[in-house]
Order: sequence, then structure tokens, then C-alpha cells
Amino acid sequence: MMEYLKFDFIQNAILATILVSIACGIIGSLVFTNRLVAMVGGISHAAYGGLGISLYFGINTMLSSLGFVVFCAILIAYLSKNYQNQDAVIGVVWAFGMSVGILLSDLSPNSNTIIFSYLFGAIVAVENIDLITMFIANIVFILMTIIFYKQLVGVSVDKEFCQVCGVNANFIYYMLIVASAVCIVISLRVVGMVLILALLCIPSYISSMFCSSLASMMISSSILSLIFCLGGLILSVAYALSSGACIIMLACFGFAIAYLIKILKNKA
Repeated sequence: MMEYLKFDFIQNAILATILVSIACGIIGSLVFTNRLVAMVGGISHAAYGGLGISLYFGINTMLSSLGFVVFCAILIAYLSKNYQNQDAVIGVVWAFGMSVGILLSDLSPNSNTIIFSYLFGAIVAVENIDLITMFIANIVFILMTIIFYKQLVGVSVDKEFCQVCGVNANFIYYMLIVASAVCIVISLRVVGMVLILALLCIPSYISSMFCSSLASMMISSSILSLIFCLGGLILSVAYALSSGACIIMLACFGFAIAYLIKILKNKA
């Protein structure tokens, strides 16, 4: 395996796993503690619309997906907050994004290979512009967490009480939704839009079994994500398999082991 390290695409893939692991560790923990998994699932599938726009108009996939997904995320967040039936809102925006993507990709020639790589991940296809975008997003996520840590913890525990205490819970809510949308887009190359929700949730859920604070949960989730992503990358290169599926399969095994340990610990 060591001989592969001299190739640029492998070096880019390793850098991408590190950056995406940090992002998913931070944002995944916030999504999990704020019970936003269903909403983020809808946003991740709406990303297909951004891919269709990129294929049809010939613009950068990362930028088009970023614009479209952030738009869908804010739309879901606003409608969910102002109308009671959140599930219906998520379902409609999810279907809208998928429909836009399917129609525009149908009208775009030779799009099947590109679509497959974004649906199921193609970590070895990460480009320099992707790495730069991931790096900038990580800096923003870390600064956001440091500056608003107390507010993020407070809103995840009791949003109404925080509002009474003067915390702008609406701002924190929209900031978290937009950050989740950005995290989804920068992770598409690594695991794909079908499996990104698993990378956001599984490491966070495992960490929640053993961590007592949000900060420790974020650090633990980032480390677990890195282990799963690097392990999946090695398997995908060694056996010519889909990188996204390898990463999530390892994460599922990790979840099963952690769940078993938790059960045994409770019985002891």
C-alpha cells in the first residue's frame, strides 16, 4: 500500500478524509444533539438538484451544490419553524431537489459517471479546489463552535429557556442548518449524497454513548470519522470497491461493537 502514497490522488484523498472527518465530527454532533437528523436527511438528498444544475449549465459542482443546498436548507428550516408539519416540508423539499437533479441530468449528455461518483462517493477523485473549499469550511466550523459554544450547548438542551435568557435561538438554529448544508456538500466526494447522513450520525451516536460533554463528543466523533474514512479508503483502493460504501460499512461495524460494549458495561 505504501507505494500508493506517492500518487497525488491518494494524497488528496487522505487530506480529504482528515478535513471531512473534522467537519462531520463537529457538525454531526450538533445535528445529533439538536435532533435534526430527519431535516439533514432531506437536505442531503436535495443536493441532487445542485448536481443537476452543475451538469446542465457546466459550472463547478461544489459551488452549484453549495448554492442549491443552502437554499433548500434555509427553505426547510423556515417552513419547519413556521408551519407545524415538519415531515411534510422535509418530504416536499427533498422531492423537489431530487426532481430538479433528475430532469437536468436527463438533459445533460454523458452524465452517468459523474452522477454515480456523487451519489456513492469517489474519494480518489477529489481535486485541489475541493480541498481548499473543505479547509475553509473547517476553519469556519471551528470558529463557529468556539465563538458560540455556550449558545450551541444551551439551545441543544432547552431552546425556550435560552430564548428567555436572551440567547438568539433563531440565529443559532439557522446557523446550524446552514452549517449542516455546507458540511453535506463538502462531504459529497467522500461518501456521496446517499450515505452522507450515516457519516454525520453514526460517529456522533457512538460518541454520545461514552461522552458527557458536547466538546468531547465532537473530538471523539472526529477521531472515529477519521478511522472509518481512512479504513474505507484503504479497503477501496486495495480491492477496487466503492469508497463511500466501504467507509459506511466500517462505521456500521463500529456502531455494532460500541453498542455491544455499552450493553455489557450496563450489565456489569
